[in-house]
Amino acid sequence: SPEDKRWMDYIPQKNREKTLFNRHKTSTIIKRENTLECISVFIDSYHELNLIIYCNAKTGIISDCEIEYSRAPGAACYTNKTHSYKLKGKSIYKLTKKKILSFFGFSEGCYHLVEMASDICRILSEHINDKAF
Repeated sequence: SPEDKRWMDYIPQKNREKTLFNRHKTSTIIKRENTLECISVFIDSYHELNLIIYCNAKTGIISDCEIEYSRAPGAACYTNKTHSYKLKGKSIYKLTKKKILSFFGFSEGCYHLVEMASDICRILSEHINDKAF
Protein backbone atom coordinates (compact mmCIF):
# COMPACT_ATOMS: atom_id res chain seq x y z
CA SER A 1 0.00 0.00 0.00
CA PRO A 2 1.17 3.60 -0.52
CA GLU A 3 1.70 4.24 3.20
CA ASP A 4 4.11 1.30 3.55
CA LYS A 5 7.81 1.97 3.62
CA ARG A 6 9.83 1.01 0.59
CA TRP A 7 11.89 -2.16 1.13
CA MET A 8 15.23 -0.32 1.30
CA ASP A 9 13.73 2.07 3.87
CA TYR A 10 12.53 -0.83 6.01
CA ILE A 11 15.76 -2.80 6.24
CA PRO A 12 18.56 -1.41 8.40
CA GLN A 13 20.97 0.71 6.42
CA LYS A 14 24.13 -0.91 7.72
CA ASN A 15 26.67 -3.19 6.19
CA ARG A 16 25.91 -6.79 7.00
CA GLU A 17 29.21 -8.45 7.60
CA LYS A 18 28.21 -11.62 9.47
CA THR A 19 24.52 -12.31 8.99
CA LEU A 20 22.68 -11.40 5.83
CA PHE A 21 19.34 -12.89 6.85
CA ASN A 22 17.89 -14.97 9.71
CA ARG A 23 15.01 -17.41 9.45
CA HIS A 24 13.50 -19.75 12.02
CA LYS A 25 10.41 -21.93 11.73
CA THR A 26 9.03 -24.30 14.30
CA SER A 27 5.88 -26.39 14.53
CA THR A 28 4.47 -28.09 17.61
CA ILE A 29 1.48 -30.42 17.91
CA ILE A 30 -0.08 -30.87 21.35
CA LYS A 31 -2.88 -33.34 22.05
CA ARG A 32 -5.34 -32.33 24.75
CA GLU A 33 -7.98 -35.05 25.13
CA ASN A 34 -9.62 -35.21 21.67
CA THR A 35 -8.24 -31.89 20.42
CA LEU A 36 -4.99 -31.17 18.62
CA GLU A 37 -3.43 -27.78 19.14
CA CYS A 38 -1.16 -27.19 16.14
CA ILE A 39 1.23 -24.29 16.68
CA SER A 40 3.56 -22.85 14.08
CA VAL A 41 5.96 -19.96 14.64
CA PHE A 42 7.79 -18.12 11.87
CA ILE A 43 10.52 -15.58 12.58
CA ASP A 44 12.88 -14.06 10.07
CA SER A 45 14.80 -10.81 9.86
CA TYR A 46 11.62 -8.90 8.94
CA HIS A 47 8.64 -10.96 10.16
CA GLU A 48 7.34 -12.60 13.30
CA LEU A 49 4.03 -14.45 13.12
CA ASN A 50 2.18 -17.29 14.80
CA LEU A 51 -0.45 -19.70 13.53
CA ILE A 52 -2.49 -21.85 15.91
CA ILE A 53 -4.98 -24.37 14.57
CA TYR A 54 -7.34 -26.31 16.84
CA CYS A 55 -8.88 -29.49 15.43
CA ASN A 56 -10.50 -32.76 16.40
CA ALA A 57 -7.79 -35.42 16.74
CA LYS A 58 -9.82 -38.14 14.99
CA THR A 59 -11.63 -36.27 12.23
CA GLY A 60 -9.20 -33.39 11.80
CA ILE A 61 -12.12 -30.94 11.63
CA ILE A 62 -10.78 -27.48 12.43
CA SER A 63 -12.73 -25.67 15.14
CA ASP A 64 -10.62 -22.54 15.37
CA CYS A 65 -7.61 -20.84 13.81
CA GLU A 66 -5.63 -17.93 15.20
CA ILE A 67 -3.18 -15.83 13.20
CA GLU A 68 -1.06 -13.21 14.90
CA TYR A 69 1.52 -10.90 13.34
CA SER A 70 3.94 -9.38 15.86
CA ARG A 71 6.29 -7.86 13.29
CA ALA A 72 6.04 -7.38 9.53
CA PRO A 73 7.44 -5.00 6.91
CA GLY A 74 4.12 -3.63 5.68
CA ALA A 75 0.65 -2.75 6.89
CA ALA A 76 -0.81 -5.18 4.34
CA CYS A 77 0.83 -8.08 6.19
CA TYR A 78 -1.25 -7.45 9.30
CA THR A 79 -4.52 -7.75 7.37
CA ASN A 80 -3.76 -11.41 6.63
CA LYS A 81 -5.00 -12.45 10.06
CA THR A 82 -8.52 -11.97 8.71
CA HIS A 83 -8.05 -15.20 6.70
CA SER A 84 -8.28 -17.36 9.84
CA TYR A 85 -11.98 -18.16 9.34
CA LYS A 86 -11.26 -19.92 6.03
CA LEU A 87 -10.01 -23.10 7.74
CA LYS A 88 -12.92 -23.58 10.14
CA GLY A 89 -14.96 -26.69 9.36
CA LYS A 90 -12.28 -28.17 7.07
CA SER A 91 -10.40 -31.38 7.92
CA ILE A 92 -6.73 -30.68 8.48
CA TYR A 93 -6.03 -34.24 7.30
CA LYS A 94 -7.49 -33.47 3.85
CA LEU A 95 -5.85 -30.10 3.25
CA THR A 96 -3.46 -29.95 0.32
CA LYS A 97 -0.86 -27.28 -0.30
CA LYS A 98 -2.93 -26.10 -3.28
CA LYS A 99 -6.00 -25.69 -1.05
CA ILE A 100 -3.96 -23.90 1.65
CA LEU A 101 -2.60 -21.59 -1.04
CA SER A 102 -6.17 -20.74 -2.06
CA PHE A 103 -6.98 -19.83 1.59
CA PHE A 104 -3.82 -17.94 2.56
CA GLY A 105 -1.97 -17.16 -0.63
CA PHE A 106 -2.27 -15.48 -3.98
CA SER A 107 -2.28 -11.70 -4.32
CA GLU A 108 -4.22 -11.01 -1.11
CA GLY A 109 -2.41 -13.54 1.03
CA CYS A 110 0.82 -14.35 2.77
CA TYR A 111 3.07 -17.13 1.58
CA HIS A 112 4.55 -17.46 5.08
CA LEU A 113 1.11 -18.58 6.32
CA VAL A 114 0.95 -21.09 3.46
CA GLU A 115 4.33 -22.49 4.54
CA MET A 116 3.30 -22.68 8.18
CA ALA A 117 -0.01 -24.45 7.54
CA SER A 118 1.64 -26.79 5.03
CA ASP A 119 4.31 -27.70 7.60
CA ILE A 120 1.61 -28.61 10.14
CA CYS A 121 -0.24 -30.74 7.57
CA ARG A 122 2.99 -32.48 6.55
CA ILE A 123 3.86 -33.29 10.16
CA LEU A 124 0.38 -34.66 10.82
CA SER A 125 0.40 -36.79 7.67
CA GLU A 126 3.81 -38.23 8.58
CA HIS A 127 2.62 -39.16 12.08
CA ILE A 128 -1.07 -39.91 11.55
CA ASN A 129 -0.58 -43.56 12.53
CA ASP A 130 1.37 -42.74 15.69
CA LYS A 131 -0.41 -43.65 18.89
CA ALA A 132 0.07 -40.03 20.04
CA PHE A 133 -2.85 -39.00 17.82
